[in-house]
Order: sequence, then C-alpha cells, then structure tokens
Amino acid sequence: HPMMDQNLNNHKMSHKMNNNLGRHLTGEQLEPYRMLGDTPLDQILSMLDQEGRPLGPADDFFDSILQPNTNTNTTPYPPSIQQKIHQLFNHYSKLPPWVDLHQLQRGQQVFLRYSAAISVSLYHRSLIPGFAAPRIAKVIQSTAYL
Repeated sequence: HPMMDQNLNNHKMSHKMNNNLGRHLTGEQLEPYRMLGDTPLDQILSMLDQEGRPLGPADDFFDSILQPNTNTNTTPYPPSIQQKIHQLFNHYSKLPPWVDLHQLQRGQQVFLRYSAAISVSLYHRSLIPGFAAPRIAKVIQSTAYL
C-alpha cells in the first residue's frame, strides 16, 4: 500500500536521525503510542458504559458480546450497540488489500517448523523478564489476565 510505504519510510528516516541505538525505539519515542486506542472498539465500550453495562478489567470482551445474555445479564444489547459490534466484526474480519497471502503462509510454515525453539526462547528470554517489567506487571495485575 503506497501510503503505508510512505509512512514507514518517514518513520525509518526519523528513526535513523533520532536514534543511535539501532532498530529499537526509545521509551520517549514509544510514549505517544501508549495512549493510542481503537476508535470503533472504544465507541462500543463507551456505549456499554452509558448503558450501565461496563466491562471490568478482567472481563473478556468477546465473551461478553458473543454471549451477552449469560449469568445475571438477561437483557439483550440495544440495536445501536449491536450494530456497532456488527460493524466492528465486519471491519476486522476482512484482510486488508496489502496482505501478501503467500508471505503470510511462508511465515506460518516457518513458525510451525521452529515453534519449539521459538517457545523456549520466548519463555526464557522474553516472557519472564517482560512480566517483571514494572509497566507490563501493572497491566497484568490490573486486568487479572494471566
């Protein structure tokens, strides 16, 4: 996609000029991205809040929207929320035109071939140290999702 290529090139150029550490962004460079959201999903969550049915930190969004009438909640979502949920699923269930299916399949094959080594590496080199990082640990603790 030409616009994505241009944005990527702009990012690479600014990254090369501003970062002597190689391919990694600094915490300061990453900070603006920490507050980015997903507008369609944020709208649904806001509507659920207004409806008096907010999702808690440990609630599973997909379970709550796919099975909204479970447990103590027997009232279906209003049509406006159902429509937004339908739009969200339609939007995210389609592959963008820039996806290279052949490259995606090659990536899947590489992962399957090396998944054991990848898993061991992730566990020992990424997950444990990552979960110990204060910002990540705070998110895990607040969401109770581990």
